[in-house]
Formats: sequence, C-alpha cells, structure tokens
Amino acid sequence: AIYIILFNAKIPSGKAEIFVDIVFGDVDLYIPRDWNIINKTHAVFGDIDSMHNNITPESPSVTIYGNAVFGDLKIIYV
Repeated sequence: AIYIILFNAKIPSGKAEIFVDIVFGDVDLYIPRDWNIINKTHAVFGDIDSMHNNITPESPSVTIYGNAVFGDLKIIYV
C-alpha cells in the first residue's frame, strides 16, 4: 500500500488536482478534513472509498482523477 499524507498543505489558488492510477495495489490519501474533494476516479475490479467530509464555502477544492484497476483508493479525512 502507498500512503499519501497531506498535513499542513496549502493551496494558495484554492484549487488543486491529484492524479492517481492504481493497478494491483492500494493507495490511501489522507486529506485535510475541510477540503472539498471532487472525485473523478473510476474503478474496474477495484474500489474507491471516500467518507463524507464537512466543507465550508471557503474550503479549497481538490479534484482527484484516475483509475483503480484491481486495486483500491481510499480517501481519509484528517
């Protein structure tokens, strides 16, 4: 598994993009709780798990693009 943790990350423009392509593996993204996540990922014989987050209108927006093929993407809010 690959763990990506974004602690104390700043998005000055208010918008960011993350690209993930997973094949036969797992990726856990640890995202700040107040970020707005726009999930544009697709799973083929895999799973994409994203728990609901609480956002505010001034929250930065992060769009996640990619595919999970025989693998899993988990978005965890911290």
